[in-house]
Amino acid sequence: MKTPFQQELSRLIARYEAENNVRMTGTLMGSLTGRSRNHLSNIMNDGLVPSAEATTSLCRKLGATDTEFEAVLMAGLRTKSDGPRDLQWLKQAVHQIDRIQGVLDGYVCFLQEKGLADEFQQYRRSEP
Repeated sequence: MKTPFQQELSRLIARYEAENNVRMTGTLMGSLTGRSRNHLSNIMNDGLVPSAEATTSLCRKLGATDTEFEAVLMAGLRTKSDGPRDLQWLKQAVHQIDRIQGVLDGYVCFLQEKGLADEFQQYRRSEP
């Protein structure tokens, strides 16, 4: 059974493959991300959650949107919480979540100024 991190990373890879009309092999992913095939195998097959830097790099190289990046980080947190803690990884994840929350808070302030905050909150509650 795949970990939450593996599931999110697999979704990101599948989207990358579809958008770029390629089949993501270990060799291609290794050359794209600068990671060894062994390291990638440990991530995709053995459930390793890579360092914060490696996770950020993977997401960037695969063209993750902010939403996808947040999903990968949250899945990594869920996966990490089931095993030994990696303090640096968790600090990076929290930093990224705070950054995304800061952007969202800025949007909410803008919407409040325009009188659209209530509509935006209703929309957020209706998202799947």
